[in-house]
Amino acid sequence: MILVFDSSPLIYFSRSGALQLALELSAENYITPIVYDEVVTLGRAQGYPDAEVTYLVINEGLLTVRTPKEKSTERFKGLHRGLHAGEMEVLALADDLNGIAILDDRIGREIGEMFQVKVRGSGFILFALVKKRIISKEKAKLIIKDMIREGFRIGALQYGLVLDLLEQIKD
Repeated sequence: MILVFDSSPLIYFSRSGALQLALELSAENYITPIVYDEVVTLGRAQGYPDAEVTYLVINEGLLTVRTPKEKSTERFKGLHRGLHAGEMEVLALADDLNGIAILDDRIGREIGEMFQVKVRGSGFILFALVKKRIISKEKAKLIIKDMIREGFRIGALQYGLVLDLLEQIKD
């Protein structure tokens, strides 16, 4: 499984202390140059601890910065004013690598699905960690609560759904 992370999942997994766990799902974890600039370059300049965590996992080789092919990036340009440049690059790189784009933004996910790019969110990472027995259901619940405390946006209905789905995973 190849995972291509957008900024939001990186930031909130870092802030909750779970980025290294999230990266255990795959031997191939990528971010794009724009995501690197948003999370690491700007984050470090502003003194965010999550930027340092991301910088360290890149230096440890757990996460790789890779540029999507220009042809792939062109596919997503001009589609929607709400599609951020970082999300566009994440979708393009996931498409290049036949990987999964890890995006939490609804518009980015919808556009990815329109273009038949595999798109999942942070919840997918938590479910997969539990299913592969890397973490327990209880640990997954603590991580999402920590993410929410750190500013991760999730509606009450979606939060309830995540908790219900976690409970449905067989032990």
